[in-house]
Amino acid sequence: MPVSPYGQPTSQHAQLASAIVAAQQASDIANFAEAKYQRLLHTRRTCFIWAIVIAVLGFQALLGMFISAHQSNPDTFTDMGQIIGVCIFLTCCFFFVPFGFAPLKHFIDNHGFFIVFNLVFLCIAAMIALMFSIIVGPIYLIYLMAKIPQAREDALLARQHAQSLGV
Repeated sequence: MPVSPYGQPTSQHAQLASAIVAAQQASDIANFAEAKYQRLLHTRRTCFIWAIVIAVLGFQALLGMFISAHQSNPDTFTDMGQIIGVCIFLTCCFFFVPFGFAPLKHFIDNHGFFIVFNLVFLCIAAMIALMFSIIVGPIYLIYLMAKIPQAREDALLARQHAQSLGV
């Protein structure tokens, strides 16, 4: 007969209750892992959509600015190839802005909007956020690309464990 940690024999009912609790905990862990995986997928999808929108709009705006500058001072750029090359380079930099804003969004979600962004520091925070986004964006994209497969694997393993316990 199995013995409890206190040295007393355990009953079938106690073992069954322990198994049910373990199965429920495994199910909760599996649900949490699946929710984390879905949240990461949603973050990546949202960032890619915004990155494409910002890149297209940024390319158009930068191209317009450089063409306007070229028309007013033709010696600035020798040909349109240089103008388009600079616009493509700057657009690629702006592509990563949404991936940089994602960690800021998570910070705001955890700490509250009015605590992070108050009216006095809104302009300063926006400039810092833009600079932070351009620097951190590529790093966060790499983080997401590495984290999503691991989260998927964790969710699958947790779900298999829960199913093996009969949940």
